[in-house]
Amino acid sequence: MAKKVLIEGVIGADTTASGIRAALEGATDIELRINSPGGDAYEGIALHNLLAEHRRAGHRIEAVVDGICASAATYIAAAAHHVSVPENAVWMVHEPHSSAIGTAADFASASKQLAALAEIMVDGYAARTKRTRGEIANELKAETFYYGPEIIAAGYADAALPALAQHSGERVQAVALARGAVANAMAKLQATPVSARAPAPPEAVAPEPSAVAERERILAIIRALGLTDARGQTAMELASDPHITAESAERILATMATPGRTPEAQARLEDEWVKRGGPEIRGHHSAGLGEGGKPDWQRLLERIA
Repeated sequence: MAKKVLIEGVIGADTTASGIRAALEGATDIELRINSPGGDAYEGIALHNLLAEHRRAGHRIEAVVDGICASAATYIAAAAHHVSVPENAVWMVHEPHSSAIGTAADFASASKQLAALAEIMVDGYAARTKRTRGEIANELKAETFYYGPEIIAAGYADAALPALAQHSGERVQAVALARGAVANAMAKLQATPVSARAPAPPEAVAPEPSAVAERERILAIIRALGLTDARGQTAMELASDPHITAESAERILATMATPGRTPEAQARLEDEWVKRGGPEIRGHHSAGLGEGGKPDWQRLLERIA
């Protein structure tokens, strides 16, 4: 079954090339559901090219217009193998529009860009409709609206879908609504900052330091402090060990001598340390009882429990 891909709202604001690229990832045949008053011409070209690439990969593209297909949305639809439109759908083609602020050179550059965009559109529509470039260019210059079966007669669509009901005067009303939708789309696009038209890439987040790196950082600070007594060094090293709780640290430090005196518990700890092949407790931070010459606090806690 063909995957449904939605082309809705304003091109460049509600529907973007990055979003459609993601939707096409891993897809084979697709069904485009289009209901768009148009939008950014360059984004429309990007979407057209994405779909053309999907076609070249051997996948079929069926397009269905749900209501309105105007401006840049029509160029997107032109990339489909087959286009179906309801009997009450509206289709509009026109020359690309833009606004500019600056010098005469800026306006001249903008004019050239618009002319180049128009040529791209004319080529795409002529290929789709099998009509001359001159005919298409005149339609774009006149801003031409088509309604229902007129879209098929002009060559932009291939088949009509029945509407539930049609009323006299409905064409006039539908075209009027479409004009309003196109105007609103242009206003929305102009009010949308370029940076907001596509999601910005996430800011790089510095990786959190590993436990080993964090331990080394703390020990480096300890060395910079110039602590010389064994108890002070032990306290700071315990603080750098993420596996030591405050209660365990308190128990270990309680066995160590404070400056000026040597309690019985200090002697017990030093004796145990030496029995296990370690140096005096004053040097435990450089040799110790654990792997890699690091103190094994848990084993010491078990001995002094």
